Amino acid sequence: MSAYFIPFRSPSIAALPRRKESLEFAALLWKRIFECWMPRCILTIDTETFRAVTAILAAPARARITEARSFPTGWGDFNAETKVLSGVRKDGPVMLARLPHLSRFQLFGNPSRASQLEVFVGYLARHIETLSASETKQEMEMHSCKKIVDAAKYLEANGFTQKQLSSIHHLSLKGRDVSFAEAYRYFGQNKELKDPNLAYGERLAFIAERYKAKSGRFSEVIVQALQRWPLR
Repeated sequence: MSAYFIPFRSPSIAALPRRKESLEFAALLWKRIFECWMPRCILTIDTETFRAVTAILAAPARARITEARSFPTGWGDFNAETKVLSGVRKDGPVMLARLPHLSRFQLFGNPSRASQLEVFVGYLARHIETLSASETKQEMEMHSCKKIVDAAKYLEANGFTQKQLSSIHHLSLKGRDVSFAEAYRYFGQNKELKDPNLAYGERLAFIAERYKAKSGRFSEVIVQALQRWPLR
């Protein structure tokens, strides 16, 4: 998505009518936008916007700038820059970047400046790739937990007993019973699943899937599930 930081037309920031009020309005507008939607990477093209967005993102008490870098552009002392802020999103850092204003500095399509631009763009790309991988992992974990909760609800609604549920849980090796309420509570929170709870969740999902497909009675698919994911 692309948008103007200041939603009022002007040939330059210096010529902007009622400059102070316009900047204050823009800051309030984007503060409210970021409260509803916080992107992982924000690219600006002037120092005023970069400075204002930095102030908005760094305002919360938990937010802090963890990294700041400058990148040559081939235009003398006019550099690109980036800042990484933590505590802005719950699921990872936010990258804020700035290029010199593209209406005044020809960067793209200029062979003499391609090598400098490549370093800057490569840095952004690696950051976005890392965050995308993290987001994909979180989405998979969310999908996995939801799938297990849905499976448990299906089994309970179709007569899967607490005794049968306990028989596929690793705590049964210690003689303990478990409940559906415990399964909903544990898998109802998105998290990275690890054994032995991961195996327990796999058994639940497998049994629900096989029973839906009419591949056997509960007692039969329980045996199959325990063969695939033995209790440990």
